[in-house]
Amino acid sequence: MCIRDRYMNTPLGRRIFSDCFNIFRRQGRFILSSTAFNNVAELLYIALDILSDVQDIECSKIIIILSQTYYTKQQKDNGGIDNIYVQQAIQAHPFWKKESFWSAALDFPLNSEFLQTGSTEESESDKRMREESESLVKLDTFSLIMLQFGIARDIVEKVLASYALSKGMESHLHSIRSRIDRTMVEIEKIPLPREELMIWHKEIQMRHKQASLLSFQVAIFAPLLKLLQSLFIIYLL
Repeated sequence: MCIRDRYMNTPLGRRIFSDCFNIFRRQGRFILSSTAFNNVAELLYIALDILSDVQDIECSKIIIILSQTYYTKQQKDNGGIDNIYVQQAIQAHPFWKKESFWSAALDFPLNSEFLQTGSTEESESDKRMREESESLVKLDTFSLIMLQFGIARDIVEKVLASYALSKGMESHLHSIRSRIDRTMVEIEKIPLPREELMIWHKEIQMRHKQASLLSFQVAIFAPLLKLLQSLFIIYLL
């Protein structure tokens, strides 16, 4: 509740929140203990609750990067080691199911990068080739990210195809579909976190339900309380 009230409800607060996590990322400190893994996952999960009501594409993208950066090591049954990323712990959040977010996120970085990397000396044909090349890279990247976050294949194809068509890249639709199919096969090989690394999940879900119930009760009873207060004041007069 402290994070929600004091930080995440403002753009500056969300920037500070992101920067705190980025400090360790810039230092190359990516590996978490199982306890730290659970704590980081819970914090990002709470942040996604706020972002569900706030349009902040940049912060949402940073959470994607952070969740695919930090990981913990998990012992396999055969004695080997798996790397389990925070992304696998937060992919069940309803935020990722918002098709509008993925459409906006896909368009946002591309437009931003075009403005930053465009050269005043390049010809129109060179500019078109550069922008198409950058767009293909982003389409390829987002196909992987969306599937990793459990987005249904038809939604992934719809979002990517819509963007490609908006950029006049109709000839690439077949290659986009092929890439999605190949990526789905690769994702099936990714190991899942063990139950001991996800003990916070049921607890936080329960807290969210309790918070929602409390908000509902406040919304229902607050007007009634004000009415009773008014009647009491009238009675005293």
